[in-house]
Amino acid sequence: AFASDNRTLTARLTVGDRSFTTDDLTSITYDSAAMTGEQMGIGSTYENSVKIAFADLVENIKPQDKVTVEIGIILPDKTFEYAPLGVFYVDGEITMDRNNNLTSITAVDAMSWLEGTYTPKVTLPTTLSAMALDIANQAGVTIDQDNFSKLPDIAIPCLPQTQTYR
Repeated sequence: AFASDNRTLTARLTVGDRSFTTDDLTSITYDSAAMTGEQMGIGSTYENSVKIAFADLVENIKPQDKVTVEIGIILPDKTFEYAPLGVFYVDGEITMDRNNNLTSITAVDAMSWLEGTYTPKVTLPTTLSAMALDIANQAGVTIDQDNFSKLPDIAIPCLPQTQTYR
C-alpha cells in the first residue's frame, strides 16, 4: 500500500482516556532518532517527541497524560492497518488558542524520565544489574523483566558522580 501511487494515510491517538482520529487533527509532527551526533555516547540517547495540533479546543489535557499515536494506511481491500508510532507523555507544552478554537500539545517518550541527576543508593561492591535497578527505581521507570534478566552480572568498580539516569 505504501508503494502505491495512490495511498491514503490516517492517524488515531489517545490522550489520557480520550480517543481522536484524523478528523480531529490538523497535524502530527514526529521527531525521532536512534542517537545524537555521529557516535553513541553514554547518556546521549535521543528523546523522541510528537507535536499534535487538534482541529478544535480540547479541554483538560494535563502534563504527564499518556499519549499513544498510531499511523494507518488504507489497504487494497479498503480496510485500514495501523502501526504504533509510540507512547509519549505530555511534557507541559499545552497551547489553547481560544480565538481560533485550536489546541496543540507536545509529548515526549519515557526517556524524559531519565533526565535527572543520578545519586547512587547502591554501595560498592555492586553490579550492573543492581545499579540499573537502582536507576529505574529512582527515575520511576518500569523495567522490562525479560530484558532486564538478561543483563550481564558485571561488577561496577566505582560509583558515578554527576551523571544523569541515562
